[in-house]
Amino acid sequence: MPLPLHDSLARAGRGGAPGPRRLPDLLTPEILPAEELRAAVLDGELFPLGDCFMPPDLPDTPEVRGRAFLHGLPGTRLPAWACVAGLSAAWIHGALSTPPTTPWLGALGVPDTRDIAPSRVWLLRAHVPATDLARHAGLPVTTPTRTLSDLRRVLARPPTPPADARGPAGAAPARGPTEAFGRASPGSLPAPCRRQLGEAISALAASLRASPGLGSASEGGSTSEPANEHKPRHETTNVTGRGITPA
Repeated sequence: MPLPLHDSLARAGRGGAPGPRRLPDLLTPEILPAEELRAAVLDGELFPLGDCFMPPDLPDTPEVRGRAFLHGLPGTRLPAWACVAGLSAAWIHGALSTPPTTPWLGALGVPDTRDIAPSRVWLLRAHVPATDLARHAGLPVTTPTRTLSDLRRVLARPPTPPADARGPAGAAPARGPTEAFGRASPGSLPAPCRRQLGEAISALAASLRASPGLGSASEGGSTSEPANEHKPRHETTNVTGRGITPA
């Protein structure tokens, strides 16, 4: 039987109790056992935030969600050519209650999928200018306005996974951008993803109507309100495998 979370917190030095270390506000299975974290959720002592957990008395903000997103990213590192975009950006801005199962990235430069192999991500390949970016937890994230625009385009023309992503396990990766990246086509997104698209678009549009200045970037700071207070032409591609560099 796992110990109650308050016992673990006391042992770790939270809440003023003596201990060898202090737990961070964002908890992961690397910090406490997964079964103990899940039990704490059932007891109301924690709530899940992506692949992480946090106490319910702490604010759920874009900064905290940015940290949680980074923890769930393959290699826990955002490639230098990438920003957080699409449904992942919508989740950081508070437009979704749960993050997409596959991370969504945008392109700041020429994508190199060796940085994210072997895990898959949805990649919005259009260049994202600095004016369309905010920073949360040190991560470049598309602004709510840009995110809403991207999601509306994706909804109109959803992505198709590349052939190697749909092929049998162990298949050789595609050798060129034509084969590596699926051509965007209607109806290819799974149903949960389509539902999240609709939810995110509605929530972002409502937030921008209520606070028109919310969607613009500001130098060196966050532009979104706390996540728990939210309810250009491109192709979208699904990236997988090693050694694939788009043209």
